[in-house]
Amino acid sequence: MAKPPPRTSYLIRRAQILVMRNLTDCLRDYNLTSTQYLLLNLSRRGGELSSATLARRFTISPQAMNETIATLEDKKLIVRTVAGEKRRTLHISLTPEGAQLLKACDREVDRMEKRLFSALSATEINSLRNALIKFTGSQSEMRAAG
Repeated sequence: MAKPPPRTSYLIRRAQILVMRNLTDCLRDYNLTSTQYLLLNLSRRGGELSSATLARRFTISPQAMNETIATLEDKKLIVRTVAGEKRRTLHISLTPEGAQLLKACDREVDRMEKRLFSALSATEINSLRNALIKFTGSQSEMRAAG
């Protein structure tokens, strides 16, 4: 009898471990954690989110997210302003120093991703990215609905 293929959830978890390990390694020289880098990356897009929403998105506790935000503020990489009627929403903006560091990190992450995904063609990488966007978007919609 043929072996069943590996479960999709198992393969996604293995890929996550590989990506995060490599991301952590390439950010080490910039004195950033992967969470800090990803938050800087998200900050580039603008918008307003609550600290609790950010914590859920990054699967960390609200306290850990507040510490991450405070660390980036202390490093003068972001500026946080409180917004919204209930003043629970944050608007996080990159400082010029944050934008400069993010640009340098992006170049390093681009090199890392090129190396890490070298077994895939450009078409396969685009297909993977689109499938992940579709999957994560559908999960967000399901959580919001229910």
